[in-house]
Amino acid sequence: MIDEHEPTYAALEWHLLFNQYPPQPRELVVPCLEAIEAWQEGEPDRLILLNRDSTTPAWEVASLLIENLRLEDFLHTDNEWSGEW
Repeated sequence: MIDEHEPTYAALEWHLLFNQYPPQPRELVVPCLEAIEAWQEGEPDRLILLNRDSTTPAWEVASLLIENLRLEDFLHTDNEWSGEW
């Protein structure tokens, strides 16, 4: 379950709304989190559902979603980040 109060959720929402032109809809936060999770689980080719509320589903490959929305900075895993500056 995705917690809307989690710092990563808030950071992604900010990134999509203010670091993109044109701004991306808030509805993309959850698909972006799922794409990041897929990448970290070693499945960059996993299909991510973009529009949960639509009658016409739209899918995107996780790695393309990450690349197109510039989500690379959200890909840190425990192996890459020591927690120290």
